[in-house]
Amino acid sequence: MTVSERLLARDGQLPQRELLLDDGALSALLSTSGDPSGSALRFRRVRTKYRFGTSLRTLYRSERKISGEPVLVSMRTFSRGHGPQQYDNAAARARQIPCLAPSGQLVGLDTVYWRFPNDRKLGGLAELRDGTGALAESLGRSCRPEFVAYAPEKSATARCLGDANEILAYAKLYANPEETESALRAASLQEPLAAEAGLRLPRLLSARTDDRLLVFEALAGAPFSSLRGEVAFRAMRGLGASLAEFHALKAPTTALPFARNGIPRLTTAAAVIAQARPDLHAAASRLCDQLAANAPTEAAADVSLHGDLHPKNVLWDGQRVSIIDLDQVASGPAVCDLASFIAAAVTADIAEWPFPGGIPGVHAFLEGYGTTGRLPSPEALRWHTAAALLAERALRAVNRIRPRTLARLDRLLDAANATLQGAYDA
Repeated sequence: MTVSERLLARDGQLPQRELLLDDGALSALLSTSGDPSGSALRFRRVRTKYRFGTSLRTLYRSERKISGEPVLVSMRTFSRGHGPQQYDNAAARARQIPCLAPSGQLVGLDTVYWRFPNDRKLGGLAELRDGTGALAESLGRSCRPEFVAYAPEKSATARCLGDANEILAYAKLYANPEETESALRAASLQEPLAAEAGLRLPRLLSARTDDRLLVFEALAGAPFSSLRGEVAFRAMRGLGASLAEFHALKAPTTALPFARNGIPRLTTAAAVIAQARPDLHAAASRLCDQLAANAPTEAAADVSLHGDLHPKNVLWDGQRVSIIDLDQVASGPAVCDLASFIAAAVTADIAEWPFPGGIPGVHAFLEGYGTTGRLPSPEALRWHTAAALLAERALRAVNRIRPRTLARLDRLLDAANATLQGAYDA
C-alpha cells in the first residue's frame, strides 16, 4: 500500500495515481518506457499538483546527476484515451537532449512526461538555462543561470551568476501572460520605499513581456526558513514591522481582491477534503458551517497584501527584512496576510516541520507588527486564521499530497475549530 492509498480515498478517475506517486514504481516505469536513459536513474518526487478526480501533475528529480545536473522530469495525466495525442503534440515540439528522450508517454496510463528543459507550457526554459536569448539581452552580459525553483507549466526561477559566482540578479519565467503582468504591476510597490525603510523589496531590472521574462535585483539575506534560536525571534519581530510597512503601500490599481478566505473558497475546500478523506467529511463540513455562520461583520480597510507570505519568501540580513516573490499581491484586509502566516506556523507545529521560532516566534511576529501598524481585533484574527487553516493549509495537504500533514489532517481541522472558538491562540 502506497502513502497516498493510506492517506487518501481511492480516485476512480485517476487509477494511475498510486503508480505515479511511488518513487520506485515510477523509476521502473521510466526505465521500461523506451527511454534511452535505461534503468540507471532513480527518481524522487519533489512537487505535486493534484485535483481529485481530475488531474495529477508531478515533478521528479533524479538521485544521480548527468553532466553535473540532476535530471528533472515533469508528468501530467490526461483524460482517458487522450494520452497518445498529447504525447504526439509534445514530441512535435520537444527540444532534443543528449543521451535522453526529451519527452515520452507511459503507455496505457494516459500520462505524458517531459524532460527539463522541455515543458508543456514554458517554452523559454532552454534559453533561460543556457543564459542566452532574452536573458542575455536583459542583463546586457553573459551569466551562468542556476535554477532555484521550478513549477512545471507555471514558472521557473534562476539566479544569474557572474564569473566569480556572484549573484547578479534573479530571472523568473512565466507560462501565463496574465501572471507576468500581475508580477510586473506588483513590482511597482518598490518605488515609494525610502532608502532607510526597514522593508526591502526587489527592484525590477528588466521586463520582456513578450518572452514572459522578468529580471529582479538580488537582495542579501538568509531565508527565514533557515533561521533558528534568538536570531529567528529578532527576525520575526523585524518581519512583523516590515509587513506593516508593506501594508501601508498603495496597492496596484489592478490588484485582484484576496479571495482565499471567502465563503466560496471555504466551501470548495471542505468539499475537496470530504471527497479525498471521507473520514473527515463531517469535521470539514462542520468547520465550514461554523466559519460561514460567524464571518466577521466589522469593516476593514483594504491594503496591499503579499498573498503568499511564508518563511521561504522572506530574507533576513541581520538588520533588515526583504520580502520577495510578489506574484500573488492582492488587495484586502491586513488580517489576511497575518492569519495566513500564523496558519503556516500552526501547520508546521502540528506536522512537525521546522518553523523559525515555532509558535513563540509568531508572538514576536505580531509584536513587531504592532510597533509599526495596527493589529486587527483578536476575533478577526481568530476567524481568518481558522479560515486559512481550512482553505489554505488543509486544502493544500490534499492538492499537494503532503503526507505529514495528511496524516495529521484531523488535528489540523481540530486546531482550526479550536482557534475559531477562541480555545486555541497561536
